[in-house]
Amino acid sequence: MAHAFGGRIAALTLAVVALTVAAIAAGAALLLTDTLHDAVARRLEAEARLVAAALPRDPGELRSFVRTLVGRLDERITLVAADGRVLADSQLDVGLLDNHADRPEIVEARVRGVGVARRRSASVGRPLLYVAIRVDDAPAPRAAAAAGPSPSPARERPVAYVRLALPLDRAEAPIDRLRLALGLGLVAGGAAAVGAAALASRWLRRRAEGLAVAAELASRGRPPAAPRGDELEPVERALADAAADLSAYVSALAEQRRRVEAIIGSMDEGLIVVTAGGEVLLMNAVAERMLDVRPEAWRGRTLLELTRAPELHALLARAGAERRASGEMRLPPPQEVDVAVSVAPLRGEAPAEALGHVVVLRDVTRLKRLERTRTDFVANVSHELKTPLAAIRAALETLHDWALEDPAGARRWVAMSLAHAERLQRLIDDLLVLSDLELRQVRLVKRPVDLSGAVDETFGLLAARAAERGVALVKALPPDFPPLVVDRNRLIQILVNLVDNAVKFTRPGGTVTVSAETRPDGMQAVVVADTGVGVPRADLPRLGERFYRVEKGRSRDAGGTGLGLAIVKHLVQAHGGRLEISSEVGRGTTVRVLLPPGGAEGAPECDRGQMSVSKGRA
Repeated sequence: MAHAFGGRIAALTLAVVALTVAAIAAGAALLLTDTLHDAVARRLEAEARLVAAALPRDPGELRSFVRTLVGRLDERITLVAADGRVLADSQLDVGLLDNHADRPEIVEARVRGVGVARRRSASVGRPLLYVAIRVDDAPAPRAAAAAGPSPSPARERPVAYVRLALPLDRAEAPIDRLRLALGLGLVAGGAAAVGAAALASRWLRRRAEGLAVAAELASRGRPPAAPRGDELEPVERALADAAADLSAYVSALAEQRRRVEAIIGSMDEGLIVVTAGGEVLLMNAVAERMLDVRPEAWRGRTLLELTRAPELHALLARAGAERRASGEMRLPPPQEVDVAVSVAPLRGEAPAEALGHVVVLRDVTRLKRLERTRTDFVANVSHELKTPLAAIRAALETLHDWALEDPAGARRWVAMSLAHAERLQRLIDDLLVLSDLELRQVRLVKRPVDLSGAVDETFGLLAARAAERGVALVKALPPDFPPLVVDRNRLIQILVNLVDNAVKFTRPGGTVTVSAETRPDGMQAVVVADTGVGVPRADLPRLGERFYRVEKGRSRDAGGTGLGLAIVKHLVQAHGGRLEISSEVGRGTTVRVLLPPGGAEGAPECDRGQMSVSKGRA
């Protein structure tokens, strides 16, 4: 009886112990299962965010991108569009998959940003743990996602959801081992079983927490702690590799961006990249200056808004039809720049896919001006040489045919030949002077020069010609005007050219006045003003060009070569100065020779000095 009672007590005790241990084991198993599932879900979420951060923008690259991740991540990866279409899957052909818009994890991710589900997969026939994230929430932590949807960034992505799936039997493998340990603990004793369960629970919790920390670090591109060498070491190594790859990828992109920006910034040509719809994606500083656009003001605007040049838009249309197009055009005001334009289509991976156009603008304004100057120079030299040579030849032919028999007539023809020969000589001499100035072969001997004496010498050389034309020469210099530090011979050459030019184009009874002034900026101005016929506004900018004449016939009849003002301009530039010319038709012309005080050094380069013009009289 006692044995039976004792046996019953023992059996009851054993039953209570067994039930207690079983309850503890079951509770511990449930707790560990939830903890492990949560840790695995966090890991899958972190990996999904890594995948989302590295998604290519081109839809055509999604499948190849997923295939590259198969060797790094053991989970099934699925990329889902906003409408539920499967764009790529790491295990199955997307053509075999149904629309995923109603999958529980997708529905939850659509609402909360992150969705988790444990269910049997209809596609692979196995129970799986699913974790899906909404792509526009990829950079946010899970805690923020749980609070509600966040605003979507202003960018378009083909992938709306990234889903990772892990078989439940793999996720629960540590739980199965724990249950086995608990079964052995029942045989060995309840206390040992409870202790083992507690230790296992704490270990798993710590490891899950460690994996969560490692996943968080990996999502930021920071390397997690070194693996501990246990069953979860492959997961830790995968996270470490993903973090290293992500960090290297971001660094490579940043370096590539810096190099591209440096190359574009160092270009001498203007560079514009536009979309197929004409919106400007990129414009370097040179193009901004050419189109007179403020830095960064082109963002979000079309090329048609920035410039109203129809030729440019015609070239863009041609580039779309012919693949490439080029041409020359003049940008409309206020730019007014001659540019050579090259337009090439910006193609995608598919040859027929046109993403936009690349436009290169090269400023050819100076080249065009040089070409026009060269053409004009050749034409003018040919004309200037042809006229006197033709006259000399005609005179010689006349002498040869019959004029030698008439001494008086012969002398007239010889005098005419000599006059034209002298004109040729002056033309050649002036051309040589210009050549020496442009080649910097003119040596200036600068010293203080009294302007009054130089003006007197100039008037002495031109007094007879002025008297012949009935023009008065007037010197109106201030008594305290300081000496000019210049080459005296070159100064007199400047004055002779300017005064002689003024005398030629001043009517009888007019005056040519030489005066001087010191400007507030310290520049010393020698002023030659006449009361002559004046120069039209349209001709003022071209004064100083070689062979340029306002009235070609009258200028040639006056005996000039058309090089005098060009020589003056270069000589003034050689002294470090510049010319200022103002004129009014019917009232006269004023030329100011501005020289630096103290004879500052100058260079006889064509573009070194300046010559400004004014529309009215001085």
